[in-house]
Amino acid sequence: MLKKETEVHNQIKTKLGAYTKKEGGNLTTRDFTDDIYLKKELQVTSFVEGIGSELFSNLLVVLPKLKLDLFVSEQDKIMGEYYDMMDGNEHKRLGDHAKSRLNELKEKQGNDLTHFLEKYELGAV
Repeated sequence: MLKKETEVHNQIKTKLGAYTKKEGGNLTTRDFTDDIYLKKELQVTSFVEGIGSELFSNLLVVLPKLKLDLFVSEQDKIMGEYYDMMDGNEHKRLGDHAKSRLNELKEKQGNDLTHFLEKYELGAV
């Protein structure tokens, strides 16, 4: 009976700790979405979710004031590197897909291969 009561007590203590962490502390450990979305001066259309985009989502960055200037000065570089990496991955994926499709067509040796080669002016492969 004591063991059961100890487990219940520890579960309640854990839940209380999680709630306290959510409601208090600094912004790097606290869930601050309610603070942002419920402010009267902010309109829902200020956020991507407010306009119903399927391609984009919000990104909120929390950092110390002392690091703000560094972040602002480096953000273009960071985003450029990210998109260069994503573009490289996409080019590789497309190339791999094209090779795979060509190999499928080679195995069939039918009109599909001839049409593919003519359409993309690849000649005989």
